Amino acid sequence: MTARKKKTQLTKAEGGNLTPFDNTPEGRQRAREAASKGTVKGVTERTRRRTMREGLLQLLACPLPDDWSDQREFIAIARGIPEEEVTVQDALEWQAVIRGLSGDNSSFLTIRDTVGDAPTCNVNMNATIPVPLAPIKDSDD
Repeated sequence: MTARKKKTQLTKAEGGNLTPFDNTPEGRQRAREAASKGTVKGVTERTRRRTMREGLLQLLACPLPDDWSDQREFIAIARGIPEEEVTVQDALEWQAVIRGLSGDNSSFLTIRDTVGDAPTCNVNMNATIPVPLAPIKDSDD
């Protein structure tokens, strides 16, 4: 196995487009401004991802659209809930099961891993090992 080289960006002196921050007050100020911009962008990206996750969770909790009415009955029976309470998440789970039953291996693996039956590398062994013991002598002998 070979070690990967870390990609680095080149400075202007090395033929790249980055200039290092010098150890002057102006250079330190430029470094602080660059770090601040990076922090703001990181916070913005995390917020965007969080709002996307929240939006998807809201969409999954929505009632199933009317054009899925033929599937809604089967899903409601399988889940044991009233038809009007079937959500988009229920329908997606149902479709994964249907695809898994039709032979789609990736759907099967997703379902198996989600319910916690993923294969593990645990080995459980029970063994009986006979241990010869010397006969116990009475202290009266």
